[in-house]
Amino acid sequence: DALAVARETMRRARHNIDLLIPRLREIDFLFQAENPDKPIYPDAVFMPPSDSMRAFIEQIENGAGALPMSLRAWYEIVGSVNLMGTHPGVRFFEDEPLADPLVVDPISDYHLDLLADWQADRAEFGEGEPFRLEIAPDEYHKANISSGAPYSIAIPKRSIDARLLEEWHDTTFVNYLRICFRFGGFPGFERLPESERPDDLIAFLTQDFLPL
Repeated sequence: DALAVARETMRRARHNIDLLIPRLREIDFLFQAENPDKPIYPDAVFMPPSDSMRAFIEQIENGAGALPMSLRAWYEIVGSVNLMGTHPGVRFFEDEPLADPLVVDPISDYHLDLLADWQADRAEFGEGEPFRLEIAPDEYHKANISSGAPYSIAIPKRSIDARLLEEWHDTTFVNYLRICFRFGGFPGFERLPESERPDDLIAFLTQDFLPL
């Protein structure tokens, strides 16, 4: 039953993303992943689930333990998304408060390298911190400002959901997604005074979103 709830939640998340990305294109949002002058990261705005991503997840779980149901369901149904970019209607991408666009990275060789380093440390020093699965850069790195640790989830975590570490709401992964979708993919809008929020833009981006 819990897994069914997690999967339904992520089907709703996928519905919202399928609406959101075309709307951002409609307002001429410049995705960093589609900028010819961009750095290598990010690779794509959206990548649906793939066999290779599922294989990476199996390797992570075999090496560090179970992912929470919410995150595993995300990777099974949504895949990855990266809303980093620029738009004149979002005036604070390089000024605080930062927009902190929604990003959930795909599982890749990078994560396997981190896993190997973590396993080597455990072999040398014994039991230590749980493995932190990095899922997104922090809000400053998203704005091309060097700063803190990436958003991550500690595993093993045999639970429905888990806390998203280093993220400024100090909340769970699913609730983080709720906040992101409430503000059209840019939870940084929450920190603007209500009089300064682009309510018309938020309403356009979130029209017909499903609640999580």
